[in-house]
Amino acid sequence: MVIIFVQSSFPSITLPGTEFFETDKLVHMLLYGFLASLIYISLIHQNNFPNLSQSPIAWTIILTSLYGASDEFHQTFVPNRSGEFPDLFADVIGIIIAACVIKYFLSRRVKLFSPSLRTQ
Repeated sequence: MVIIFVQSSFPSITLPGTEFFETDKLVHMLLYGFLASLIYISLIHQNNFPNLSQSPIAWTIILTSLYGASDEFHQTFVPNRSGEFPDLFADVIGIIIAACVIKYFLSRRVKLFSPSLRTQ
């Protein structure tokens, strides 16, 4: 989260795009998908807030999306940047894709995404 915040505090750079898809949207999707994965892993391994551990996929989507929205709002105060809905949309798409990938790996019983690693 700190890396995203610091990076979005610098003035904007222009990334090359294509007719169909802008490169910065792909970067948004990848970064927020990765962040969602880290947040999910953190939620399933924490014991302080049991409600968060009971439905970690939903909370991952909610918390990561809220962070994405706050980052877009933060960018409205940075010179040469603006908070844009298409960027937030790309963030949420990346988050949802990551959640689907996590669900897939959960069905395959990958230990990294399994709450059974939690210390009691």
